Amino acid sequence: MEGLIITSITADSLKEVITAVVEDCVTKALSESRGAAIQSDLITRREAAELLGISLPTLGKWTKEGLVPAHRISSRVRYKRSEVIESLKAIKTSKNS
Repeated sequence: MEGLIITSITADSLKEVITAVVEDCVTKALSESRGAAIQSDLITRREAAELLGISLPTLGKWTKEGLVPAHRISSRVRYKRSEVIESLKAIKTSKNS
């Protein structure tokens, strides 16, 4: 075991070292999960249609009409879940008027 150094350390010092390592790990995990949360907010056409309770052709029509905003990522179309929900509220309001 090369590089092994044995030293005495107080309980408080050990606690500080462990706390620092845990804080670094938690910070890293939180920043990674925020990126994943942003990705999970994007849903497919099928998921958006199911959320709205409509067919894929109707979703395509509503997207072309600007009722439901879509986002193109490379060759794929994705929808933001929050925007789909807001669109649903707007569509229900306009139908009731």
